[in-house]
Amino acid sequence: MKAKKLWMWLLAATAAATIIGLPCYLKYRKVSLRNECLNNLRQIDGPTTCCVPLANRLAVGDKMDPKVVAQYIKGNTIPRCPCGPEYEYSWIVGSPPPKCPYHGALLETNTVLDWASASHSSEAPPRNSAPK
Repeated sequence: MKAKKLWMWLLAATAAATIIGLPCYLKYRKVSLRNECLNNLRQIDGPTTCCVPLANRLAVGDKMDPKVVAQYIKGNTIPRCPCGPEYEYSWIVGSPPPKCPYHGALLETNTVLDWASASHSSEAPPRNSAPK
């Protein structure tokens, strides 16, 4: 009889821990996968906007070789999204940054608001002014 009560308490405690912990784990996992995806997009965007065009003397509109771009990325491979889909990118100099079909583009998820759009006024405060 005591073993049966102990088993029930153990089962109830495990169920409670699962109910409490599972949403936290899923949220952490979602954020972690998104951050990994954004870092992969940065790894692709860096060489395509700077290193490859300068090193190979490419002009805007020229086509880049993906194998050359991969040389500038750790592991010499083009990374993929951890959620599965391949990134959407064109290998043309001056084209938009790579985009993930699942998480979006690098710039869409990393936007910084300027002062005027953040504070609902069209006038920015003067610099180096003392508060009144």
